[in-house]
Amino acid sequence: MKEKFRKIASQVAMLLLLAMMLSNSGCSLLITSQGKDLEAILSSTATRQSIQREIGAPINSVTYTNPIALGDIPEIKALSLYQQPTDLDALTAGYDDYLYKGIVYDPNAGEASAMIDGETFGLGELFAFPLSLQYIAAEKKRNIFTGYGIHQEVTVLAIFADR
Repeated sequence: MKEKFRKIASQVAMLLLLAMMLSNSGCSLLITSQGKDLEAILSSTATRQSIQREIGAPINSVTYTNPIALGDIPEIKALSLYQQPTDLDALTAGYDDYLYKGIVYDPNAGEASAMIDGETFGLGELFAFPLSLQYIAAEKKRNIFTGYGIHQEVTVLAIFADR
């Protein structure tokens, strides 16, 4: 009888431990899924007004009387090759230079937290939770160049970290 009771008690303890581990998971996923989704903000349907509403006013805004090739803009030339737009011959009527400071949404960060939680039945949360706090505590800066055409259509020219 005592042995049967111990067996049942150990099974109940295991179930309680499993339930506690599963209920503990997800905090790091919630934390790392915060921030502004720059891809959504800078989508093909974005306007200058919608970008300014989400990110704030540009730190520099230039308008040309006649459209100019992107390759002729000194600020674009000053960028490293991997930061420059692919079509330097494209014409633009001007550009806005934004500086965004804050958390940038990264779907891969949340994916990693979910994988850690799932594969370790929640025990990985002990490792993932402090890392997720470190992730959001680090100040992320992004410079964003957006060009616009004659009809004010917006084109993202470059996005890069810490200029």
